[in-house]
Amino acid sequence: MAGIVLDRVKKRFGAVDVVESLSLEVADGEFVVLVGPSGCGKSTTLRIVAGLEDLTGGTVSIGGRDVTALEPKDRNIAMVFQNYALYPHKTVYENLAFGLRLRKTPAEDIKTQVNWAAGMLGIEKLLDRKPRQLSGGQMQRVSLGRALVRRPDAFLLDEPLSNLDAKLRVHMREEIGLLHKRIGTSMIYVTHDQVEAMTLGDRIVVMHGGRAQQIGTPLNIYDEPANRFVAGFLGAPEMNFIEGTVAANDGTLRFSGGGIDVTVPTGRFVLPPGAGPHPVTLGIRPEHLRLDGHAAPGTVGIADHIHLSATVKLIEQMGAQTMMICDTGDGRALRVLSERSDDHRVGASCALAVCRTRVHLFDTTTGTSLLNAAPLQ
Repeated sequence: MAGIVLDRVKKRFGAVDVVESLSLEVADGEFVVLVGPSGCGKSTTLRIVAGLEDLTGGTVSIGGRDVTALEPKDRNIAMVFQNYALYPHKTVYENLAFGLRLRKTPAEDIKTQVNWAAGMLGIEKLLDRKPRQLSGGQMQRVSLGRALVRRPDAFLLDEPLSNLDAKLRVHMREEIGLLHKRIGTSMIYVTHDQVEAMTLGDRIVVMHGGRAQQIGTPLNIYDEPANRFVAGFLGAPEMNFIEGTVAANDGTLRFSGGGIDVTVPTGRFVLPPGAGPHPVTLGIRPEHLRLDGHAAPGTVGIADHIHLSATVKLIEQMGAQTMMICDTGDGRALRVLSERSDDHRVGASCALAVCRTRVHLFDTTTGTSLLNAAPLQ
């Protein structure tokens, strides 16, 4: 096992900076997830660690050893790809053993390591089959096993579940999480799926435009997003945003915009320098909105909540939860996520309650969070 250190890593294709000065330390045995939209640089970063891409700048170390100039075969890492890349003419056993044979590992050691990996992944009964006789989940297990038998210093996984159906993705996600707990080897996992990132990662690196927007634990990033991009990317349904201004007045902060004119907790936010109202975006997660049948509809702040009048436009029943889109006027729609309820009706008038202490403010110009505790990268 070994830690991985990326120090000011850069990668440029022509005039395009695909990865810009990324620094990251993956502790020995840690599970780190790189997450972001297509083209953000996450897979390129993984390929840099593997040695499949040359660096434009910076260094990569694995287990305290500078591997920047080393070939992939000399880095003692194992990589699992989106496509399973199994040899179709070889059995599962032969697929698992192939890399060990190339390294001239003794036959008895090969048998021991293949059987160990097969036992870890529950594919002992599949060793005599060929890939065409396997399901997608079974092929992904074989792909993981081929990496596992090498006993590498680190695992690199590039969107390994993308080709699986929704139910199998959940099952394999659980298996990968349990596998990491059992073997304790450092892992870097690339995905565009925020649910995979939130559930698997000890820490998450949210990437956009080749840069790490924020690095932290899943709940820390979810609760204290460093900027509007991170806030909008993590969370399903995504965060609601309302444009407006905020100004300090007699020791209070007052937000105005989108039909809302309310005070927000002064100790929670830090305003940019300069006098006068500041253009900001107010953010509120759907689960922090609720229908309040006891509050009089309106736009007046009452007690610790902001109350808005709205009309239910769409209802999505998701089993354990109910998601509604509510129109608050002028074409503005807010997503509301609550426990399951069968009583709501499309077209009904309602009052929405927003807890003041759960709102976020983002600078409209830079997108940066104005939260006191927001850990900026």
